[in-house]
Amino acid sequence: MPLELWERTYRVNVQGTFLTIKHFLRAAAEDQRTFECELPNLAIVLTGSECGKFGQAGHSEYASGKSGLQYGLVKTVKNEIVKLNSEARINAVAPGWVDTALIGDRLDNPAEMWAEAQATVPLKKIAQPEDVARTMAFLASHRAAGHISGECISVDGGMEGRLLWKQNEVRRNRFEATAPPATPLTAKRVSKSPEPRRRRRICVLLSVNVTDLESEPYEDVAFSPQYFVERTAMPRLVRILIKHDILAKTTWFVHGDYLVSQIRDWLAPVARSGAEFAIHGYKNHDDLSQLNRTTRESLLLGRSLDDVKKALGGRKPIGFRTLMEVTSPIVEALHEWGFLYGIYSPYGLND
Repeated sequence: MPLELWERTYRVNVQGTFLTIKHFLRAAAEDQRTFECELPNLAIVLTGSECGKFGQAGHSEYASGKSGLQYGLVKTVKNEIVKLNSEARINAVAPGWVDTALIGDRLDNPAEMWAEAQATVPLKKIAQPEDVARTMAFLASHRAAGHISGECISVDGGMEGRLLWKQNEVRRNRFEATAPPATPLTAKRVSKSPEPRRRRRICVLLSVNVTDLESEPYEDVAFSPQYFVERTAMPRLVRILIKHDILAKTTWFVHGDYLVSQIRDWLAPVARSGAEFAIHGYKNHDDLSQLNRTTRESLLLGRSLDDVKKALGGRKPIGFRTLMEVTSPIVEALHEWGFLYGIYSPYGLND
């Protein structure tokens, strides 16, 4: 790491924060002398980071600076600030990943999203700016947090830490550690130990399009396509995915009305596995902006978003697939609901 980067980061994050606090308290002291009384609700809230709590490989200058602020500086200033004002407080907020323009497309890859913001986060999501702002407003309020000082509150979804090794790194190290020793050289024969065989990583994309889940049943329901799919095909497919340990890695596009009103036994293990769910939509509207939220949800999702989440045990669908073109109003609606993507599939994903 260049020394210039280290010094520049510390000038902005550490020295800049120190000077801001210093001149803020000087101004407060001057006002108290002018008014001859203590200022009410004198509070400071610093912006820390999860990096200051868990560290961040490749960014020691940022992580160490934030750690010094949210722990060392806050813990020290809390004992000094009360000499200026008997009820003055200082605290910090340490956000994890926050959905802002600053992160760009860094989490667009589902694998990166899982590794950085889901695998060690119980809530399995990244924060919105409002989550951080509300926590800071709480700490700044003497009425709400008047007896809290010197603390650092994490806004990271309950993050437990970081993944240290990627899957390919663990596999490489395992092969290197267990390679058989070379056979000693002799006068009669020279023998070399065989090269360790490396497993080839094969990625398979499988799309299964089930079209009879909502078809009208035949007169003899026991022989209808819907009955066969529900009672035989889907349970068998789920058992196959469980057998090969890939059920949790699948994404299921299901219509909202089907999830809510006709949820089947075969969907239960899918939901428990942690597999992703997305909505398969059918209908569209020329001007969604003229419709209220409830009508938009019912039109695009088949049911209200709250009903769909309830059917999935509190989980929210992550995406949307439609047989119509994904127009700007649809994109705006998906963004409003916090969906990660919308797919235009006029003939089905596998047709």
